[in-house]
Amino acid sequence: MISEILKKCGLIERDFTIKFSSRKILENLLDRYEIKKKERRLKVLRSLDKVDRLGWEAVEKLLGPGRKDESGDFTEGADLPEDVIDDLQSQLKYDDEETFTYEEWSKEVGGDAYKDIQSLEDNFKLYDLKNIKFDPTVIRGLEYYTGPIFEVNLNFDVQISKGKTVQFGSIGGGGRYDNLVSNFGSFDCPATGISIGIDRLVYALMQKKDFKIKSSRPIVICVFDVNKNKEYFKILKKLRETNISSEIYPGEGKLKKQMEYANKIGSPAVILYGDDEIKSGKATLK
Repeated sequence: MISEILKKCGLIERDFTIKFSSRKILENLLDRYEIKKKERRLKVLRSLDKVDRLGWEAVEKLLGPGRKDESGDFTEGADLPEDVIDDLQSQLKYDDEETFTYEEWSKEVGGDAYKDIQSLEDNFKLYDLKNIKFDPTVIRGLEYYTGPIFEVNLNFDVQISKGKTVQFGSIGGGGRYDNLVSNFGSFDCPATGISIGIDRLVYALMQKKDFKIKSSRPIVICVFDVNKNKEYFKILKKLRETNISSEIYPGEGKLKKQMEYANKIGSPAVILYGDDEIKSGKATLK
């Protein structure tokens, strides 16, 4: 789905990479280290989720006694022994230049995670997805994930303030959560979801030379009487159902003020639907 969304936005496969893993990998490792307390497991989870942003050196401190950042703020660590941290790092860290596949995980360590990864690999081949790779450092910081997890990274440079060039990295992610929905009701509903950082994605897309955005300003439906809002919403619904950007004037005011507002936002037209128009059943477009 995320691949299709980004392609619809005008990107091609080399513009982004989808990384995937399984939360069960980390859960199995924590069980092996006999880390049982939920609070401690959550600290490990959140620490490892910062590898991309902070690097392993900083994350090692978070997994151990804790870390003080550049501002002087101290984050309490998970207090893992050094040998556990070293083993955890050896299980999750790898060289980006190497080809890293799920076969390198033993069934003894991977368990059910091995089956998840293998099944995903098979399905990705059926979809002919080539810009996707297994990465065990994909953790996802939220504790409710229970199975396959994934993140999507942009691969092209983005220019930010003062001419500085960066890569945004991750602009979206998600995964499988079997128990989340049941927390809000009495029924079981396993699900998979994804969220996208819209602001970051749009900012990056606007800098692509081959990406053209059509500026679209809304048509403004003027408000003659707030008691007639039902009529205005009918018009709004019809316009939006035909993909015409539109909005009802936000608030009340004289018609002149509403027209000035439409001019200010660059609206291409306004719709007048007062008593005369309601009687005739025909709106006036100006």
